[in-house]
Amino acid sequence: MTSNVDVVSTVLPTQNHPSHLQGGRRRVSLGDLRVGQKLTLIAVVFGLPLAALVTLVVQGQQQELTFARKEQAGTGLLLPMNELRAALEQYSAASLLKQAGARDQARQNVVGLIAQFEQAGAQYSYSGLSPVVKALQRDFAAFDRSAPALSPLNLERGYEQLITGTVSDLNNQVAEGSNLLLDPAPDSYYTMDLVVNELWQLLNLTGRTQLTVNAAQAGGQLTPQLQATLELEQALLGRQLDSVAEATRRAMESNPELKAALGPRLEGMQAAAQTYLRALAAFGPAAVNPRGVAALAETFTSAQQAMLSLRTTGEQNLTRLLNDRVSSLQRSQLWSLGLVAAALALAFWLLLTIARAITRPLGQLSRAAQALGQGNLDVQVEAQSSDEIGTVARSFNQAVEQLRGAEQNNVLQRESALALQSNVGDFLEVTMNIAEGDFTQRGRVTEDVLGNVVDSINLMVEELSEVLRQVQAASSSVNVGARSMLVTTDQIAQGTQTTATEAERVRQQVGDVTLSIREMAQSAQASAQTAQAALQASQQGQLAVESTLTGMQNIRREVAGISKRIKGLGDRSLEIQEIVDTISRLSSQTNLLALNAAIEAAGAGEAGHRFAVVADEVRKLAESSALSTGRIASLIKNVQAEIQEVVVSVEDGTREVEAGYRVAGTAGERLNEIAQLAERSAQLANDISGGTVAQVRRVEQVGESVSSIAQVAEQSTQSVQLGRDAAQRLGQLADDLNAQLARFRLSS
Repeated sequence: MTSNVDVVSTVLPTQNHPSHLQGGRRRVSLGDLRVGQKLTLIAVVFGLPLAALVTLVVQGQQQELTFARKEQAGTGLLLPMNELRAALEQYSAASLLKQAGARDQARQNVVGLIAQFEQAGAQYSYSGLSPVVKALQRDFAAFDRSAPALSPLNLERGYEQLITGTVSDLNNQVAEGSNLLLDPAPDSYYTMDLVVNELWQLLNLTGRTQLTVNAAQAGGQLTPQLQATLELEQALLGRQLDSVAEATRRAMESNPELKAALGPRLEGMQAAAQTYLRALAAFGPAAVNPRGVAALAETFTSAQQAMLSLRTTGEQNLTRLLNDRVSSLQRSQLWSLGLVAAALALAFWLLLTIARAITRPLGQLSRAAQALGQGNLDVQVEAQSSDEIGTVARSFNQAVEQLRGAEQNNVLQRESALALQSNVGDFLEVTMNIAEGDFTQRGRVTEDVLGNVVDSINLMVEELSEVLRQVQAASSSVNVGARSMLVTTDQIAQGTQTTATEAERVRQQVGDVTLSIREMAQSAQASAQTAQAALQASQQGQLAVESTLTGMQNIRREVAGISKRIKGLGDRSLEIQEIVDTISRLSSQTNLLALNAAIEAAGAGEAGHRFAVVADEVRKLAESSALSTGRIASLIKNVQAEIQEVVVSVEDGTREVEAGYRVAGTAGERLNEIAQLAERSAQLANDISGGTVAQVRRVEQVGESVSSIAQVAEQSTQSVQLGRDAAQRLGQLADDLNAQLARFRLSS
């Protein structure tokens, strides 16, 4: 698990090493490769062991084919081997009978056949054949030099030593070097045993027996020693006939097709051999004459021909079996190569299909992400699959939808801000008109935060209008009273002066009220701007909080899924590893047992031939187990690949956690800004409230001034008789007051 993390850390740059640079050089990592190149790399990694396995299989088949072809070459030497034995037999017989011409011809045949074996050893690379051929050349040359001077009995012994010595060694070397002795098939092995071993010994015994008869003929009598030798050879012939019959029976049982070919030849050979044995049993000292020897030679010729017929038939069937095996191995090799080619083509097609299924949606995601990064919110990714890429595509589409919704909300907020700004401008224009004395103007009450302020200002203007209306009514009353009191005294003049003073005071207070109203308008404007900023900050904070909650929820689902997958993959990896270890141990032990059994079977000779076949089957079973172990190993690699994918998912979840933390920090900053703006709005609201209280106080002062004017008017009424001049001046002051109040427009 540590190696996987190290690989990821080299692929993904960290904050401490954002440029992948170490020592002035860029580090090469898997992150520099495209997805298609990574898939190609995986295919190469898995393809190399597969190619090696296929190569081993093809090499094994080729070795079997080479083995069978070498056996074919060995069967081609069986006929020259039989001819060599017959030529040596003719040479010995001619030497016994003192036939010089026949002896020279037989010598040439022997020398030519030995040279043929020497050429075969060089052609077929039989490493052990050349020393045996040289030994045979040496022994035959020594036998040829001493043959004219030998007695019949010694000549027969010399022939026997030559046949059972180097000639038999040559026969065994041909059988062993051509792999005939190691033939794995029962039918061809038993047929080879019949031809190479049993019939070879039978023909050798028959030739030696006839040489014994020729020795008696050459000496003119059957000595007791020759007769004993002849009886021994007769007994050996009987036992060897039984061995030949048993070998033939085994060959026919191993392959029913051989029964039709070997059965009649075996019966004919047994009949001719029994006739020859009976003739040998009847051959005694009295039969050592040309007629008796000729009769025995006739039965010998019939028996030897029957034996050669059985040997020829066996050689032909052995050649046929080997040819069939070579053809079968060639077809099997062709089929194997065809299946391997088909499997490779299918694997290549599957690789292309899987790569296209992975790279195509990833390309769409990459292009959509680039477009989104450039500000295009109209992108959409097709999410048809249900794998991780499909999940990422659907999440990408959901994120784009959320961004679109956020953009729409921003547009609505901007429109709301523009509307609020327009309302503030209209209200400022109304307040300016009110400040100029037009009390008929009223601000429009809206549903935003400015509506309450406008409503309060409208109420205050209504109250001021009522006060000014009352002042105008009082001024009219004073004017009427002034006209009716033309005869007032100095008291009326004094009262009129007092009235003028109080009116001036009222005018100043009204000016103060107007100034306060203007200040309240400015405070209302600042309060509106602050409220707008607070609204925007609060909405941004809300979006950040929602994003944080969504990210945390996604992380929780990812972490839960990853934990389950890692646990399942870990359990499966342990189980598969235990199975692989068990199968590997069984395969190794079975292969070792098969090898030991093959060695024991080879050491047991003929008795271990059948057990060798069983050992070979056990060996094949061990190889099959090894192949199964290889397949299971590939499954473990797939599980490790899936664990790698889970590690990548964990890294993605970690990055999403970091993004969630950043979003939470942004939300905290926005909420702090909202708190500051809310505090500022509260301060401005307090300022507006203080201005309103001051306006109330000034209005009360205006009421007190009006009360003083009323008292003065009452005193003027009482003194009306005292000063008409004062009344006239009071009327003039009343006209002046009306002129001053005329600039205030009041609603009807």
